[in-house]
Amino acid sequence: MIIRNIYRKFHFIIFPIALGLILGLFYKLVFKENMDIIERKITDIEKKQKAIKLYGEKVKLETELQQLTKRFPHSSDLGWLMANVTAITKKEGMEILTIQPRPIVKENFYNKLQIMLEIQGSYSQMGETVADMDNAENYFQIDSLSVKPIYIQGESKKGRVEAAAGDGNALLSWQVKVTTIVPKL
Repeated sequence: MIIRNIYRKFHFIIFPIALGLILGLFYKLVFKENMDIIERKITDIEKKQKAIKLYGEKVKLETELQQLTKRFPHSSDLGWLMANVTAITKKEGMEILTIQPRPIVKENFYNKLQIMLEIQGSYSQMGETVADMDNAENYFQIDSLSVKPIYIQGESKKGRVEAAAGDGNALLSWQVKVTTIVPKL
């Protein structure tokens, strides 16, 4: 009977307590350490994912900035504006009479570069020039536009005749103010 009581005590009391202690020790030594390692790795992976996402956003913003810097000049250089506008104007066969740079207008976030052009050409040539400026790789804005007909001496009742442009339309004298902006970054 004593052996049976000892066996029952061992079997029902001591064995479960010993099993609990062994499992607790196993959890603490093996499982918890492995869980801590896994949690650290998960944290590192999350940090790396955030860094990759931020790097992707940085690359995207740098690309957009490069596209904007292509569209706008890098400095307040009126020569850049004059060269680009002259190239567009001459492409359409218009004759440039004068180019007058205007003072640079300083705003909060950008500077305005302006030039005043006096050019000769027909209304269709001017329309093509405006379309080319609108579709240009760089930013141009036409602030003002005025036109006058050009007359030459001829045989008519009034003693003068409208001049003809190279495309057969009436030759006109245009005064155009062209503006671009230089962002302050």
